[in-house]
Amino acid sequence: MGAEFLSSRAVRALLQQSMVSATPDPWVEMVSTLFQSDQDSETYKWLSETPALREWKGQRQVNDFVDYGITVINTPYEATIEVKKREMRRDKTGQLEIKVGDLARRAQTHWTKLVCEMLESNPTAYDGQSFFSASHSELDSGTQSNLGTSNITTANDPTAADMKDAILDAVSSIVGFKDSAGEPVNEDASQFMVLVPTNMLSATAAAVGSSVIVEAGGAVTNTMAVMGNFGFRYAATARFTSDDVFYVFRTDGMVPAVIRQQESLPLITAKAEGSDYEHDFNAHQYGVSIDRAVAPGRWQNAVQYTFT
Repeated sequence: MGAEFLSSRAVRALLQQSMVSATPDPWVEMVSTLFQSDQDSETYKWLSETPALREWKGQRQVNDFVDYGITVINTPYEATIEVKKREMRRDKTGQLEIKVGDLARRAQTHWTKLVCEMLESNPTAYDGQSFFSASHSELDSGTQSNLGTSNITTANDPTAADMKDAILDAVSSIVGFKDSAGEPVNEDASQFMVLVPTNMLSATAAAVGSSVIVEAGGAVTNTMAVMGNFGFRYAATARFTSDDVFYVFRTDGMVPAVIRQQESLPLITAKAEGSDYEHDFNAHQYGVSIDRAVAPGRWQNAVQYTFT
């Protein structure tokens, strides 16, 4: 049976089903949280830390949100496919279903694109500094930096030992960050994601997964492999434009390093049976549109690391 027997309603149902079943890249979900929106923008005032317990002396001491926040504005996006009626008539192998499914997949990998673009553009975080900055400061926190750097032999070709040292340096920074009251923010952190450009994938895999690595003095036990209280995951993406920069995220915190925001569900529309478009071009069009955005969340849960 050819695909011409599928009505536009059936195709739209297939597309809707594909949109629901498709998921973002696993690392995207690990470093971010999706928030639903019902308006043009949303303001997040809870990104700074909640207070630590104190000895109760006298009356309660109320701690309101620190006067920081970030407003995230939704941006409209769309993608449209065209299917010729003759293609639908001749389709005996489910090519239309594949094409519809791929459109749904593209809608989900769009999150990967937006997150990578946000990381590299380094926008302003909730405290008024760039998300990755050497000048973060909130009341009694002191000046803090979530930028890391180290000098290695070849900046875009790190060894497993280079990656190991850099990852642990970034983790040390994350665990050491303090909140506006001078209290440790991430003292309970134990799970981390290392996100690298593709040229660092091999060295990162060795740094995270090998029990023995080669350092200047020869083969030694890999420190990361014996850190039983810590878990490390890694991923690589071809979307980064820099080949000497990577990122480390805390992934077990309550507040995300990255905010994903989406207004309602994807809207699916069609120019199909009986439309002027079908009459004029002997084809159908199916489109997906959605309003969404990506923004920096809690900067204390992320470190940008650069090799020089």
